[in-house]
Amino acid sequence: MAEAGVGQAVLCQHLDNYDNRYLADVVAQYAARFAAVFLVGPDKAEAVSVLRSWHQTGHFRGIRLLGRWLDVPYRTLPLQKSLRGQDLTGW
Repeated sequence: MAEAGVGQAVLCQHLDNYDNRYLADVVAQYAARFAAVFLVGPDKAEAVSVLRSWHQTGHFRGIRLLGRWLDVPYRTLPLQKSLRGQDLTGW
């Protein structure tokens, strides 16, 4: 990164891998260099609590969303149903 003149970067969790621990560890160790966005499984009943727990670590600056999650079949998933109408300002 230094050789290319890049001082900071945003790390994104790999699609379909919902274990965000590696990114959290990297950001914790190199907070001045990296920020990260996490991924949660929208079809999991615990999606909202997982989202909140990753957010509360302070290691993530956002959540990675997939466009297909906005399609009609996905709108009934626990994540979308639970977040509907909530104010997420500041997340």
